[in-house]
Amino acid sequence: MKTALWAIGIMFMNTIITAIGALLLKLGAMRLTDKKELWKVWKQKYIFWGLVVYALASIFGIYAYKGGDLNKIFPIAALTYIWTMVLSVKYLKEPMNPWKWAAIIFIVIGISLVFF
Repeated sequence: MKTALWAIGIMFMNTIITAIGALLLKLGAMRLTDKKELWKVWKQKYIFWGLVVYALASIFGIYAYKGGDLNKIFPIAALTYIWTMVLSVKYLKEPMNPWKWAAIIFIVIGISLVFF
């Protein structure tokens, strides 16, 4: 099966949506102050919206899988790690280091190799 360009685009968009979902879940988890609050997880708006965003990303992923070879579409999902790093540095003030930069480079190289 030939992989359609639209499927690649949707999977690319899916990676950004998934990273946003992870950020929302982290923001919600940071607001849970006690282990006893774990049962209140559904009342935490960031966690709720994080799960909604993850569900939306899953639907996009399923649609993207329909448009091509899994061995070409799925590696694009690794871009999620890059977007997650960017969002965590920007919104959570998490530090970047040379190892993380190297990881970004290797992810981009790995995804590129799948298409050649």
